[in-house]
Amino acid sequence: MPNARLRQPRVHSTLASDPTLSAMLQNFVEEMPSRVAALRRIFRSGDRQALERAVHQLKGAAGSYGFEPLSFQAYTVETLLKCGAPPEEITPAVSELMGVCRCLSAEPEPIGSA
Repeated sequence: MPNARLRQPRVHSTLASDPTLSAMLQNFVEEMPSRVAALRRIFRSGDRQALERAVHQLKGAAGSYGFEPLSFQAYTVETLLKCGAPPEEITPAVSELMGVCRCLSAEPEPIGSA
């Protein structure tokens, strides 16, 4: 199947089982498409400093909300930018970051799927 896309696994927050955080996590997940759109615009503009700031903010927010895989991927992109990596290294890392962003779930991870 040449056009078949592999379904990415959902990325669940480590805090999702806390009912007091449910609304905040849901809001963070619902805002993610606009964050991805902003990242895409910044990336396409070529403004590495703005991209580094946006990725740094995303890294912190993702970590605060318990989305460790997202925080780690944002850290990876941030590190590449800080080290002056060439576009051919940054582009796939940003693409991967956006992919992780699209896989967030505010729901607790199903039991037995870890």
